[in-house]
Amino acid sequence: MQKRESMPEKSEILQYVEATTASSNRGRFVLIVMIISSIVIFSAFWNSRRGSWVVSRIGIAQNILKYLSMDEQTRNRWAQDDPELVHRIKRFRERWGGSNEEEFRNQLHQHIIGLQRLHAEQVSMIRIPFFGVVVDINDLGLLGGFTFTVILMWFRLSLLRELRNLTFTFQEAKKAENQNQFPVCYNLLAMGQVLTIPAMQDQTDQQFWRNIPKVLFVLPVLVQATVFVHDVYSYEIGWMVSPFNTIVVYVTSFSFLILIGILTYQCFVLSRKIDKTWSEEGRSFLQPVGNGEAASK
Repeated sequence: MQKRESMPEKSEILQYVEATTASSNRGRFVLIVMIISSIVIFSAFWNSRRGSWVVSRIGIAQNILKYLSMDEQTRNRWAQDDPELVHRIKRFRERWGGSNEEEFRNQLHQHIIGLQRLHAEQVSMIRIPFFGVVVDINDLGLLGGFTFTVILMWFRLSLLRELRNLTFTFQEAKKAENQNQFPVCYNLLAMGQVLTIPAMQDQTDQQFWRNIPKVLFVLPVLVQATVFVHDVYSYEIGWMVSPFNTIVVYVTSFSFLILIGILTYQCFVLSRKIDKTWSEEGRSFLQPVGNGEAASK
């Protein structure tokens, strides 16, 4: 019987490259989760504010009903006090109102009831899928702050692991016993990068695009700060409903905002260190090419 030829084992450097690539992909996945969470939380805030589309539709419909119930003298006085609002009411009435004013009032009344039900069930309450948990929109600063803190801790650990794996892999690739596999290692790692743009041969300066992904790091702190400022601005409403809950939300939201700011800064520092590692290794990777060209001249 012929012996089956044994499959060649993976080189040690290739295993290091795969581990480093996996850590880079993990950081990219966490960043995607962070972006999606920022969009969801900001959307919930945007739809719940006083000037949102739903609240504006309810407000204009209520003003139209109020306007239709006035006599001519009161309408004229209102037109003098707020001409822009009365002009919008008349335009809405001309475009959407039918010939039968009573029927139009009934339709408008039903429209207001439907919007108020939508606002109470879909906007004022945040429904968490799968778990069946319902959270009040006033707790958005608390919920969002906790979510961002956990994600940023996860992201920081991912960046730290990527930095250590990257440094260790390059060190191993340069050892003499590995027959100086640094060029192959560098190319394999560089081809798998998305958020980092390593220096490669025949490549122009990519400093601008290298810094663009770092703008995404500040999304959580921007969203959390926006929600917190809005809560402070509208504190009277929360205080009238529940002073205790208002204080708890303010304290926890501000505490999470501080933690998010600290974690964001740490993630930014780690990302800069990763870029610095790529820049230093990139110079040593491209240096032999420059020496060869100089020698040929």
